[in-house]
Amino acid sequence: MKRWILLGVLVLGSFVLGVSQQVLVYAALDEPTLQAIAEAFTAKTGIKVVWLTGGAGELAARIRAEAARPQADVFIGGSIDIYGDLALAGLLESIEPPNAANIPAEFKDSQGRYFGWYLGVLGLVINTDLLSELGLPEPKTWDDLLAPSGKGV
Repeated sequence: MKRWILLGVLVLGSFVLGVSQQVLVYAALDEPTLQAIAEAFTAKTGIKVVWLTGGAGELAARIRAEAARPQADVFIGGSIDIYGDLALAGLLESIEPPNAANIPAEFKDSQGRYFGWYLGVLGLVINTDLLSELGLPEPKTWDDLLAPSGKGV
């Protein structure tokens, strides 16, 4: 039975080379990033990349629904908790990509079922009392964090 695989762009080739001339990717990524990954992979392997984009939770639900008859070859993007749940459900295949040794242990599954390849900020904690003491306004947007008034704080 075909199983789900999570791969970063550097490990994609270790799975699909020689398997088919097309790979279907479920991607929780922005279009420019996905396009760059797909173009680099196709240029290196000659294998066409077809994708379906969506939120990671939505795609994980699709993977669960398709468990008896998986449709995609790769699932990429989203947070580690989603992959942990899919791995525990037996929906991710273990692999041993050549670059796995370069990924710190805390960013990959010990059984090789998923690998992190980026870190992102999911939240921000603000000490409003300290900002008040310093006479600084409370940031309301990510751009506010770049304001010159907060430099060095």
